[in-house]
Formats: sequence, C-alpha cells, structure tokens
Amino acid sequence: MKNILKNIDFKKILLFIWVFIIIVTCIWPMNLSPVWNGKIAQHRNQYEVMAESLLNGHLYMDIEVSPELMALENPYDPESRREHDVDYKFDHAYYKGHYYMYFGVVPAILVFIPFRLIFGRNLASYHATQLFTACIIIGIFCITGFLRKKFFQKMGGFTTAALSTAFALTSVWYFSDTPALYCTAISSAVCMMVWSIYFYFRAVYDDLIFNKRILFAVIGALFGALAFGCRPPVAIANIIAFPLFAAFLKTNSVGKKEWRKIILIALPYIIIGTLLMLYNYARFEDPFEFGQKYQLSNWDQQEYSLINGLGPMKQFNGFVKMFLATNELTKVFPYVQHSGIFFEFPIFLITIGALLFSNSIRARLKKNNLLFVLYTACIILFLITLVEIAMSPKIEERYHFDINYLLAVSTFLTAGFFYNETGETSARRYNIVFTILSVITILTAVLLYFVPYDFNFTAYYPETLDHIREVMWQFK
Repeated sequence: MKNILKNIDFKKILLFIWVFIIIVTCIWPMNLSPVWNGKIAQHRNQYEVMAESLLNGHLYMDIEVSPELMALENPYDPESRREHDVDYKFDHAYYKGHYYMYFGVVPAILVFIPFRLIFGRNLASYHATQLFTACIIIGIFCITGFLRKKFFQKMGGFTTAALSTAFALTSVWYFSDTPALYCTAISSAVCMMVWSIYFYFRAVYDDLIFNKRILFAVIGALFGALAFGCRPPVAIANIIAFPLFAAFLKTNSVGKKEWRKIILIALPYIIIGTLLMLYNYARFEDPFEFGQKYQLSNWDQQEYSLINGLGPMKQFNGFVKMFLATNELTKVFPYVQHSGIFFEFPIFLITIGALLFSNSIRARLKKNNLLFVLYTACIILFLITLVEIAMSPKIEERYHFDINYLLAVSTFLTAGFFYNETGETSARRYNIVFTILSVITILTAVLLYFVPYDFNFTAYYPETLDHIREVMWQFK
C-alpha cells in the first residue's frame, strides 16, 4: 500500500481536480439566460440550421426568404429594410435569394453534424461553446505547464496554477456570459489557436525525436488552419508559426531528407485553405468572401472593407477602445464596467513593459529563441485589432477575446523569465507578486461576468445582482 501511495502524483491529481472545477465554473453559467441557452425557439441557431442544411446537401440555409427582402434594391441597407417593414433574419448573410451562414462552417462540421448523426437531434449552440471553452482552459494549462517545465522551474507550483487560472479566465469569461452563436464562433477559433500554439511549442522546444517534432508541427498546423474556418481574424495568429519555424531551424540541423518531412507541415494549410476557398466561391462567387459583405445587420456591411477602414482616426479610436478605454469603478455591485483590455487586466502590461524596458528579460528571451516569437505576438495583436476595426462598425467587448488568449500566453511566458538566473529569495518575491496579481485578475474576471450586458444572466434577471453580492461579500 505504501509503495502504491509513493507512486501516486498527488500534485497532478490536485491539478486535474482544480482544472475540472474551473471548467465547471465557466461552463455551468452558460445555461442561465434564456436569450442564449437555446430555450427561445429559432433564436441564435445558425449552426444548428447550417448542420441540417449540409446534411440536406446544400450550402444555403433552409430558411424561407421573404419576397419583400428579395424585392429591395439594396437589401443590406437597414434604413431601407425598416422603411419597407421587411421581414428578415438578423446577422444572416443574404445573397441571390438565399440565406447563408456568416459565421465559419468548421464548428458545424466538427461538432454539430456529428452530434446530429449520433443522437438524432440538434445540438444547442451554447453546448458547443461549453465544449470549446473547456478545451481552451485545458489548453491554457497545458501551455503554461509545458513552459514552466521547459524554461522556468523556479516558478512555484502554486504560482503557476494561480497564473494559469487567471489567464484561463481572462481568455473565456465572456463566453460564460453570452455563449451562443457569436461566442461559439470566437471560442471555436480560440480553441483551435490555443492548441495550435501548444503543439507548435512542443514541436520547437521539447526534447523530441525529429519525426515526433514534425508530427506535432503538423497537428499544430491542422488546428491553426481550422481556425480560418471558425473566425478568420483570430486565425491571423497563425503568423506565430514563422518565428517558431525560425527558432526550430536555428536549433536543428536540416538536410534534404528532413526538408521533405518539413514540407508536410504546409499540407493542412493548403488542403483546408483550398476547401474554404471553394466553399466561399460556391456561395458568393468569391473565394475570399466569408459572408460579412452580405451580412444583414444594423449597418450596411457593403460600406465596410479593409481598405475603407484604414482611416487614421477610425484606427486610433478603435485601438483606444480596444486597449486603453477606461470606465469608472462604481459603488454598485459588480463595481467594474467593460473597458479596454489593459484597464480590465493590467497584468497583460507585463509583456509590453518587459519588451520595451527590460534588457535582462529581452536577453533571456533571446537566449532561449523566444524574443522574436514575443515580438511577433505583439505584431499579431496589432494586425488582428487593425482588421477588426476596419471591418466592423464598432469594437464590441467580445472582440477582446480574439486576442486575450494570446496576451495571456505571452504574459505567462514573459513573467516566467523573471525567475531565470535569480536566487531563491528573488524567486520567492516573484512568486508572491505574481500570485497577488493573479488573484486580482481572477476577481476582476468574475466581477466582469456579472456586468449586465446584452441580455446576459444579470441583465435578464437584474434582481439577482443583490443576491449575488450578498453571497460573495456577505453584506447588504
């Protein structure tokens, strides 16, 4: 019995239990608001309808289009639709007499169709978001666990768990609030990119035989390519593969035989990219059009394009809104409001501060072939934000989650290198500082969940706010 107990890794068991608790805590609230949990019939159900349509053998959605909509000269003009009192499906793409799904098709193929075939009924969208959210949380912990083991073992186990928890919550908390449709698209793409980054990290930095490195890189490429079919702006993060590939070439001797295997990494991008372009062309006669141009929304999407949206004032205001916007703290629970990313989670400034002002951190990152990776991550944040500002009428809170996970991974990586080449006293000091920052970040993410917004739980049932405050703080 003693020998059995000696072989049990209780730390890993506790970690598994902790991750399970986090997952349950994040996915259980997704059922609370009837606006998002599938209880309102034919509401937020585009993925379900798309899965049925694909099983019926066509790419358009099985939804009847009103004659009034088809008769409009410009059906994408919301003023024209209101003027003629036209019945239409909001946030659906409309093209030549058919409705199409504006959101990426990959979740419908990977999750909704298999569920329909196995169980004979449709999967509610928020259940898919629950699945993707759980996978994101597990992926974040896998990334942080690998990075700690490989690069900075002086970081304490408790601190690693605290930071991992904080960064998992900053990457998913909004999905718990409004889980169906929009967050199904975002969470699926983030899930793909989180696991893409994990397998790329393993392929480049783990001590593996060459063939296993290639296998992990191919899996990373597969996940990264699938992100394009979930939410294209998130998939811009695939650029991270280039500095990682450069780091791989720097530390490995590559001959003709190895190059033949390395080429395999490009295959997922080629295959999935070709299929997505064929899918887009079959729908909109344009291989690069995913449907945003034909989306029926509160704005005429024909007016938005990457080129038209690059105006300096729009970009400046958009970047301020995304990163630096501030909202006052209040005396009313939950005390916080939606703000810019750096105001909501100042912990993310660690990466920016270290890269700009710390020669020692930059030197440690460079020594481990990670400096270029971190700089590229910052460029990716800029590019994703630029595209979203250009292509959207305004920056929504949910857009933060296209990049929060990347900030989380980058911040953990940067924080870890504070420990390298330091003594035990400094390591203990860093453990305390990062643990405190993690607790503040976790608390902020929890409070942000309770902000009444977009028919989430607390907006739909405002009377619950007082009860929640009493439970959390034990005072009225």
